[in-house]
Amino acid sequence: MKTAIISPSGKFYGSEQTLFNFLSLTNGYDVYIKNEPNGLFEKLKSNTFNHRYFSFNKLSIFYFLFSIKLLYKYKKVYINEAGHSKYIIGLSKLFFWKSFYIHVRLTEDTVLSRWKGIGSNIHLISTSKYIADLLNEHVQVQSVVISSPARAFNENIKWNYKYNDITIKNVGVIGRLTTSKGIHEMKEFFTYLEKNKNENFNFYFYGDVDKTDKNVVAFLNLVESFKHVNVSFEGFVSDKSEMYANIDLVLHFNKEEPLGVIFLEALNQGKPFVGFNSGGIGCIAQNLNLENYMVKDLDNWCADLIAITNKLDINQFQIAREVMLDIYSPQTYCKRIENLIS
Repeated sequence: MKTAIISPSGKFYGSEQTLFNFLSLTNGYDVYIKNEPNGLFEKLKSNTFNHRYFSFNKLSIFYFLFSIKLLYKYKKVYINEAGHSKYIIGLSKLFFWKSFYIHVRLTEDTVLSRWKGIGSNIHLISTSKYIADLLNEHVQVQSVVISSPARAFNENIKWNYKYNDITIKNVGVIGRLTTSKGIHEMKEFFTYLEKNKNENFNFYFYGDVDKTDKNVVAFLNLVESFKHVNVSFEGFVSDKSEMYANIDLVLHFNKEEPLGVIFLEALNQGKPFVGFNSGGIGCIAQNLNLENYMVKDLDNWCADLIAITNKLDINQFQIAREVMLDIYSPQTYCKRIENLIS
């Protein structure tokens, strides 16, 4: 019997991009994908990977129809994210002799309410030790830690060893601008810079801006009023190389990032990365021996962050990237996933 893979979101955000890369390096899976405009299904159909793809529009109808195939065709099912776990829990009770593997990638998917009725034939995969610890704390279940791999590889990296000589640093803040991505910390930090008339940074935001989020709108209005902080919103940029060529370092403001693939991506592009020594970012920093360049002093963190950005050892980041290429490689990720689900 084969293994089925399900992408219940079908968009093309981080988890779907990770699944796309997994499928590019593997063979022979039946992949079920929610149909979304410019989503994963469209991306896969334009490539020649060796899998079979099936799209669907409504989750409830899909899972009903999928249960028929599950009866005779599949022994294992891998679900790329945990956002619709209630359907899988229902299937697992009906098909108690089948095995289900759910990849938990978000902090909101570690709450007890998501996993009521979870059975022994459901196996959880955490994207970081941080997520695994939350699942153990909230749900009292163990999970296997398999972190998403590094992406946006650049073979022609030129590290800037004169980074600390830069007077005005171009800073990239990368990812969708939402409340969950550290908007309150951004507000606090930028207000601190404005109050202290610190003009040593140019900030470039790369990513979609959620203007339906009232906290985001308030932040946009705030930075527009500043006189000493230079901020530019560039939107989503598909050309990673061009984006990273314009910045000197990457700052990240989410204290509870589930993993922090942007950390790995920045290193892949030869750029130093500074964030909080917590969540998934803290896990990566520990694995790569970069904890000294993460913010620890939460009482005086704005000043701490500025101090860190002024004393980066680029050699340490270069060494960290070499370690990252091993433990966070796409090949390592694929091998570990396939060992579970094949």
